[in-house]
Amino acid sequence: MYKIIAFVAVVLAGVFVAPVAASAVPYTPGAQVVASVYNLTPGQSTRVTADAGFFGGAQSVHVAISGTAASDWATPASLTSDAGGGTSFVLTAPTSSTGHYTVTLTSASASGSVLLTVTPATAAGTSKGKSSHPGKLGSAASAASTAAQTYSDADSNGTAIGGDTGLSNGSSSSPQLTSNVLQMIIIWALVALLALLLAFIIVTRIRRREHEAA
Repeated sequence: MYKIIAFVAVVLAGVFVAPVAASAVPYTPGAQVVASVYNLTPGQSTRVTADAGFFGGAQSVHVAISGTAASDWATPASLTSDAGGGTSFVLTAPTSSTGHYTVTLTSASASGSVLLTVTPATAAGTSKGKSSHPGKLGSAASAASTAAQTYSDADSNGTAIGGDTGLSNGSSSSPQLTSNVLQMIIIWALVALLALLLAFIIVTRIRRREHEAA
């Protein structure tokens, strides 16, 4: 009888644990969405990249842009992540653009965004001469640019922060990470249940032997 119970417990654990482990989505720590250039002038281009592992493999990715006259921006009509879960495309700031623009990439498994700043060439040229950091915007424009680059979305879904370094919060609420955590909880719960069942069988057999010996 005890052997049958133990056998059934092992089979049930295999039935539940194996599919959960097999369906786990690999999560790449530190995967993020970044841009090659964060401070643009009208007509300048930047490459937006989602690191490998940020999305699932071969997923359709939607690109949305918010900001003043955001509809003037040309976004990819069709974008798909590669087998490794990464993707990349080029955006060009329209000649009419100015201010801050949030570029958001969304798939079925994750979402991330970067913040771009577009400054007219005349303003950028004037402030650049006052900057103590070559290549950066100076004076008030530099402060605004720095504040913009350190911005992160409230939902913490992979938004890039940390200025030109392109660091991100690692998509802490990414569905991939959440799914992996739940899967590990289920696996350990089943293991614990199996251990309790085996302990119960062992204790029962010991008590039975003691009773027969008495």
